[in-house]
Amino acid sequence: MDINWDGIGAPPVGAICEAKVQHDVEQDWFKAEVKYISLFTVVLNDFTVGELEGEFVVHPDTVKFRPIKTKEQLAAEEREKAIEDMVDDILRNTIGIDHKKAWWCSAALHDAGYRKQENNDAKA
Repeated sequence: MDINWDGIGAPPVGAICEAKVQHDVEQDWFKAEVKYISLFTVVLNDFTVGELEGEFVVHPDTVKFRPIKTKEQLAAEEREKAIEDMVDDILRNTIGIDHKKAWWCSAALHDAGYRKQENNDAKA
């Protein structure tokens, strides 16, 4: 059963979202299902280790939640990163162009289908 959650407030029981537990060492975000939540207890099923084996308990103050990103959000993030990489290359290799102009040029090139080619020079 897929329970939708918009990211506002605590996720409801049954919601599949991303979670991040903060103890002594902060962990990466992981996909989890909220099994139980109260003022003092959160039970999560961590899908990164498999069904049921990944259930664990944390205090609500030690966990953050966010909705799982959509394909469109992931594509927009990839686009932004590719554009910023192009901007960095332009600013590093040219004189007299500011960040704003480099960004607009890079965005236009990216949206037209241009992509950075990896340098695979094979030296014999």
